Amino acid sequence: MKIAANLDVLFGDRPLPERVLAARLVGFDGVELRHPLSVATISLAQALERAALPLARLAVDVAVDGFESALQRALTDSAMLRPQQISVEVEALSAATAEAQLRRAAEAFALLGIGVLCRDDSAQPSGFAGLLALVEQVDHPNCRVQLDLSGEPEDRAAIELLSGCIGYLQLCRLPTGEKGTALLDALRSADYQGWLGLGYRGAEALLASGSHRPA
Repeated sequence: MKIAANLDVLFGDRPLPERVLAARLVGFDGVELRHPLSVATISLAQALERAALPLARLAVDVAVDGFESALQRALTDSAMLRPQQISVEVEALSAATAEAQLRRAAEAFALLGIGVLCRDDSAQPSGFAGLLALVEQVDHPNCRVQLDLSGEPEDRAAIELLSGCIGYLQLCRLPTGEKGTALLDALRSADYQGWLGLGYRGAEALLASGSHRPA
């Protein structure tokens, strides 16, 4: 399992390009960011190259300019940044709109070799089943699920339900004690080998513990 630093949250006391190097020095395997960016694309691309870190995920905010404008801007920037995956939030969309937009994104980013993730940050068990149904309806090999983990017991059921189509995991708070152990056990049982994005302050502690590495 590879660990990505959410640079919208971590190392916020320094400019964005410097956060990339900070993530590298701490020991993260990659970074993730929200799009549109707060800096020039070339500055971020150069920082990623200097730090030799991949951009694991670019979260496209379609609410800023509307879907088509956001998609075109993300495609343009992705040609330079080369994110491994981009994510699109579907919580507020109708099923028909979400399906059409995700298929459009999956087709467009497939030409760049970049995966597309659909996500729903409501963190409700019913939302997990809805994500699975949506991916099945889109029926495109370049579209998978981003699962936002809450650190609660329902995470295990979600991982089991979606294990065949999870493209990315996101953890925005640190589960402690038995909850943390149960979450890591569920990931190992699912043999998850992809990215885990960390978006909470103090995330470096998980790296230091080494508990996310395979046993």
